[in-house]
Amino acid sequence: MKPEKMLKNMCDYGLTNVDKKAICKARDFPANYARSQDLFQHAFLSDTGVKKAVGQLDEKEYILLNLMLFMKREVDITFFSRIYPAMGVNSWGLTFNKKYKIVFDNVRANLIRRGILIFDQTLERILDEKTILERQRFWFPPEFARHLPPSISVKEINNPKIILPPENILRKKLAEIFSSKPEAGAESKNMQGRLQIKDGVLLMNNAKFTEKLLQSWNISLWTNNIKIPEQSKSFPLDRLLDYFLGQMDANQWFHPLSLIPLFETVFAHSDLPDPVSDFMETLCEKGWRRGCLAKTAAGKTFYYRPGKNVISPGLKPGDYLTAMDENTFAVDLNLIGYKSLEIIARACRMQVTGGRLTGKIDFIRLSHCMEEIEQEPDFSWLHEHLAGVKDTAALIKKRRNKTIIHENIMTAKISDLSLKIMIEKHFAATGKVISLNDEFIVFPPALLPEIRKLTKKAGHVIKKANSVESD
Repeated sequence: MKPEKMLKNMCDYGLTNVDKKAICKARDFPANYARSQDLFQHAFLSDTGVKKAVGQLDEKEYILLNLMLFMKREVDITFFSRIYPAMGVNSWGLTFNKKYKIVFDNVRANLIRRGILIFDQTLERILDEKTILERQRFWFPPEFARHLPPSISVKEINNPKIILPPENILRKKLAEIFSSKPEAGAESKNMQGRLQIKDGVLLMNNAKFTEKLLQSWNISLWTNNIKIPEQSKSFPLDRLLDYFLGQMDANQWFHPLSLIPLFETVFAHSDLPDPVSDFMETLCEKGWRRGCLAKTAAGKTFYYRPGKNVISPGLKPGDYLTAMDENTFAVDLNLIGYKSLEIIARACRMQVTGGRLTGKIDFIRLSHCMEEIEQEPDFSWLHEHLAGVKDTAALIKKRRNKTIIHENIMTAKISDLSLKIMIEKHFAATGKVISLNDEFIVFPPALLPEIRKLTKKAGHVIKKANSVESD
């Protein structure tokens, strides 16, 4: 369902006059807006009165609205029974309407009449025996998201003393770059995050390395060992924690018990481990040991926050980068930040040389990302200490926005979108296939046999046009 259509239908016939007057009061709209469909609809998605309306909600209502943002789709009335209990929830004798009418009454009073929810009926199977309430769908506009307070209670701690975990798992993971085989052990057999260098590209799980990929791999291994009965596939714990903890600012920390309202809301119909306080303490401690969470102490109380790159704060590029010649540098994997490694890998050809990770600036790769990274401290250091980087950057700037004639490349027109996507995905990690506007791709001639093979396998035929071959 399209939110714009939902809003129009809600304003046209979903809301009663009492509803509209209540929304105008809650959102500080002029009273006459309740009598004008156009004015009311136009004002609804504006910022007017949203902060005031949201400020009247309780903690679990904040969490529920954030959960809707996390899901990125509309929900039915049963979704709200997480915080507004349905009548006779364990009874099979009640009709859907009788069971969930009290839920809808709460939704209408606390969310709809405060002007922070959109609702409408689904059109599919509208003639079947489903009631209006069963067909009702609700949407929280993303435009209102910035007015929501954090779903987890936090404590401001400035200049915290970081307690390091007993083992730096992410650093150990980076060492996999030097190995020709994955790490041994049960954990590595199940992981989907193999780190390797192929054709000068640093890959993780056959995709270009990013800090987000590395952190997601680690969070998944942390949460895979945490069992919650009847855990829904719609709410995978790794993505949930990454989303909700990611709302915290840099100096904000949380106590393990602050997670209880979040878990009680998301998994309202499941039996959380008892006692739930011990479960939260264990959850956070395991997250800290894996490096997914950072840990500090305020008096005798421990607080946590997302780990990210706080393990080695304050380091400068010169602490983990070493110039080897005018084009090549070495990387200290024990010190470099994960985001810094991502930035360097985007612009350089990486390889292992003499037991060290080294990088060499690549003209094509740098030309694709220089505008995005040229203000980063890591690139500034390379630009200052490697003459080859400085010359390459100057040449890219000189040629920027100019037409360049490339030699020794092939162009293919692919009318079938699915085939074009398949080829782009197959060669994404190599960077050797470049997608142009509409139906065209370009690639080096050496790649033609493999592209021809993929095309034939998909049931298509390659036709040549104006082919020119040189000796």
